[in-house]
Amino acid sequence: MKLVRGTIRPYAWNELGGPGTVRFDAEKGELVVTQTAEVQAEVADLIASLRNKLRTQIMVELTVIECAEPSCERIGVDFIGNAPAGAAGSIRTVTELTPIAKLIREANSGGAVDSARLTQLLAAAKADGNIDILYRPQMLLTEGVVSRFEISQEHKFLTGLDVSMGNDGVVQKPRYEAVREGIRINLTPTLSTDKKTIALTLDYETARLDKMDPVAPVAVSGDPATGEQPPLLLQKPRVQRAATQVEVTVRPGVTAVVVGPKVTRETRTEFALPVVSKIPYLNRLFRNVAIGRTEAQQLILVTAQLQSTDGEPACPEAKVCPQEAKATTEATRLVGEYRKACAAGRSEEALKFAMQALACDPKCFADGR
Repeated sequence: MKLVRGTIRPYAWNELGGPGTVRFDAEKGELVVTQTAEVQAEVADLIASLRNKLRTQIMVELTVIECAEPSCERIGVDFIGNAPAGAAGSIRTVTELTPIAKLIREANSGGAVDSARLTQLLAAAKADGNIDILYRPQMLLTEGVVSRFEISQEHKFLTGLDVSMGNDGVVQKPRYEAVREGIRINLTPTLSTDKKTIALTLDYETARLDKMDPVAPVAVSGDPATGEQPPLLLQKPRVQRAATQVEVTVRPGVTAVVVGPKVTRETRTEFALPVVSKIPYLNRLFRNVAIGRTEAQQLILVTAQLQSTDGEPACPEAKVCPQEAKATTEATRLVGEYRKACAAGRSEEALKFAMQALACDPKCFADGR
C-alpha cells in the first residue's frame, strides 16, 4: 500500500489530504482502492507490472570442465599461463587444432556458444579421456537475489587435544576439524529492461583435499584401573582452494565460456611391457607406477534461460506469427500483379488485385509498394 500511495499521485490519497483511500482486506485477500477510474487503472497497471516482474525467473545451468596441461597442449589450446581466471575469450591456439580445440576456440572468440555448439563441445569432452566434466548443476534464480549453491562432502580429522582441569583431575578431549571438499557458487542474475540480455555475477570457489602431512602419534595417559590407552594419531589436512569472480552478460539460451581457476591434481601412470603385462602375477615384476602432480585448468560454461512461473521458457523476443508472414508475402505478390495490370491498361483487373492485396495487408501500399 505504501508503494501505491508513493508511486501513483501521492497527493490524491487521504494521508496527504486527498479523497482516495487504499486498504487491504485480510479476510478476502483483496486490495480495496477508492479512487477515480483513471487512478484505479494506474493502480491496476502497477500491480500487473509487479506480477510480471515476479513471474519471470531465470534458469541457470553451469558446466565445469577440467583439462590437464598435457591434454591442453595435445588438443592445441594453451590455457596455462595465458588466460587469467575469470576471463572470457582469452584462449589462444598454439598448434594444429583437433575438433574439440576448434569448438573451444570458436566459443571463446566471442565468449558464447549456442545450444548446438554446446552439445558438440560436451560430446567432444566426453570422448577425450583426459578432459573431465566435473559438475553440471541447474539453479532456478530470482532477479536481483543472491543465490548460493554448494556441492560438497565433509571430512572430519583428529587434529589435536584439548586439555582442561575437571573435578576428577586433568581431562583430555580430542579435537576434530571438519573440512569441506567440493564447489561453492554464488550467483546474482540481473535482467535487462528489454529482457534480451541477462547479467550474471558469478563467484565460484573450489576446494579439494591435498596430500596429508605425516601422521603424528600422541601418547595419552590412561586409567590405571583399565590400563594404558593406545596413542592417538593426529592428522593435519591440507586443502587446495581456488576461486574465480567474474561478471558475464549473455542472451537467453546462449552459453558463455568463462576461464576458471587453475588447480593441481595428482596423476597416476603405469608403465609395463606389452606382452608381459597381460600375464597375471608376473606382470607385477615388470610394472612401474609413476605418481606425479600436474596443473589443470577449469572451464565454466554458463547457460541462462528465462522461465515463467509455470516452468515454461519465457521468450524474450517477439516473433512474427507464421500466418502474418504468409499474409505479407501474399500481399506483396498481389501488389506486383496490380502493377503489371496497371502497366498493361487492364483497370478492372488492377482494381481486383488491389482489393485482394488490401484484404491481406491493409498497409501494403503505405511504403510505396
